[in-house]
Amino acid sequence: APGEQTADAGASDRDERPVVAYAVTITGCGESKHYSKADASNLITQGAVVLRHSIKLAHESSRYGFEMYAFVHPSARECSASLNKVGYKSL
Repeated sequence: APGEQTADAGASDRDERPVVAYAVTITGCGESKHYSKADASNLITQGAVVLRHSIKLAHESSRYGFEMYAFVHPSARECSASLNKVGYKSL
């Protein structure tokens, strides 16, 4: 549908609405909690998807579009790589 937001972008090229940016920080892969990198990646991705979905629902009737960003610490790159696939832009 025109203006519908996809997993690839919060504000598509067709969406001319002003954009609100939402950001999360990923500071590590759970080493202190003894998670494997695979488990950490799954937990990070699940949380990010739930948050993005909630924001998407809030913006369905909004006059604003949205973009999702992830500030990723260098030590967390490996376990947060999947965020780009679920609609986040990693910085």
